[in-house]
Amino acid sequence: MARLELPRLREVRLSKGVGLRELSEKAHVSRETLHGIEVIGRSAWSRTRDKLAEALDVHPWELLFPPEQVTAMLEADRHENVLIKRQLAAMSEEELRELAESEPGRKILAAIEAGDRERERQQDAG
Repeated sequence: MARLELPRLREVRLSKGVGLRELSEKAHVSRETLHGIEVIGRSAWSRTRDKLAEALDVHPWELLFPPEQVTAMLEADRHENVLIKRQLAAMSEEELRELAESEPGRKILAAIEAGDRERERQQDAG
């Protein structure tokens, strides 16, 4: 697991009107950890980033990058997923079964599903 700085955590938290105590409770992250990330600039584990993003109801990338950059990255991700889905559609059942049983195949399918869920979340929010 990687450690990352979350330069936009405070900005996103304040824009959502969420206090440190509330975020701490919702994300199950200590206030000391949040203080370290926001004020001192300590890095956070990717798992902590994901818990904070979920508690704030934002994509994890929004804690790292400006909104326009996140939008561009999600669009590129969506385009890549469309291409992958086309390739999967052209595969035989046997090829799909073999792919689904492999580690790379499981990662591909999980990434597509995560992208689909994120798009649904954004559509519901928008």
